[in-house]
Order: sequence, then C-alpha cells, then structure tokens
Amino acid sequence: MGLRANGSLALGVASRCCQLIGPSGLDEELEARRAALDAGTPATMPSARAAASLFAVQAASALVAQVGSRSVVLGSHAERLFREAALLLVFGSRPSIKRALASTLGMSGSAPASDSDPAGSGQAHLR
Repeated sequence: MGLRANGSLALGVASRCCQLIGPSGLDEELEARRAALDAGTPATMPSARAAASLFAVQAASALVAQVGSRSVVLGSHAERLFREAALLLVFGSRPSIKRALASTLGMSGSAPASDSDPAGSGQAHLR
C-alpha cells in the first residue's frame, strides 16, 4: 500500500530524532505510530499517516528544544530534521490525509492557505 510506504518516511525522521535525543517517552510514541501504520487498513491509514507526520514534527521540535540555539545553524541535525518533518506534512499527502491533519490541528472548519492562495485569503479548499 503506497500510503504505508510514505508513512515510513515520517517514522524515519522521528526515529533519528529519538536517537539523537536519547531514551525518552518519545520512543514509546514512535513504536505506537509504527504499530498504527503496520495495522492500518484503507479506512484507517490516512489518520495513521497524519499521526506519523505530526509525530515527526513533535520529535523534531523536541530535538530543537534540546539542542537549543545551535539548532538554527544551517545543516545541523536538528535544523535539517525539523525541515524534513515539516516537508513530510505535505509530501505525498492525499486529500484524506490533509483532512486528517487539518482536523487534528484544529482547522477542520477553515481552509488553510495554499500555493494557490498565497495571501491566505481563505479561498483555498482542502481537496
């Protein structure tokens, strides 16, 4: 299933963040996200993918917080992993995954700005 393979990218970013952070509660969350993707069905995979992508952002944010100001240095592990996690929020996102992300992020009642709506006028719609 193609949705599962792309979900693995988010797990890879999150896993690297967890390795750099060291043992923490994030390790259990990583395994939970992996299990959700492994057990995913066509009906549950979009929300599992969304959760994996959001977890990658969470893990990268934790790494940035741990590393501190060095995390903004171009090319640092924290900087790169944070950018990669952000990219994975949109990379390979199908409409069902975008809706799951929007709902989880509390945007289900509004349309986010998009490339077709760079001014953020709210005229873009989740497709």
